Amino acid sequence: MKNRIFKNEKVEELKHFIRSTCEGCTDGSVKYKDFHKSLITHYFEARNVEIFYDKRRIVAEILVGMDYVPINFDCLDLSVFLSSCIKEDQQSLETYQNYMKTFSTRTMVTYRGD
Repeated sequence: MKNRIFKNEKVEELKHFIRSTCEGCTDGSVKYKDFHKSLITHYFEARNVEIFYDKRRIVAEILVGMDYVPINFDCLDLSVFLSSCIKEDQQSLETYQNYMKTFSTRTMVTYRGD
């Protein structure tokens, strides 16, 4: 029971972080593009992930069997899509925690002077 509550808290924390990183995203000003790409890469075992915020489009290569297959799709609500990509196993949750620490710290250091 305690583990389930902890897991739910971590998932909700991640969803909140995703929502906050998606606010006002455009191709010209994306502080968290690498974070968004990392979520997609982790969930789909993808490579060459590109997000076109202005066009609301995601392009990537995903692993199908033993081969990578190119995909290209519209994403009307990036925050909802990225939140749906959350894996809830312990290893993934630890990976996401590391993502949040890394990208939060990097942004704070990068944008300290603003």
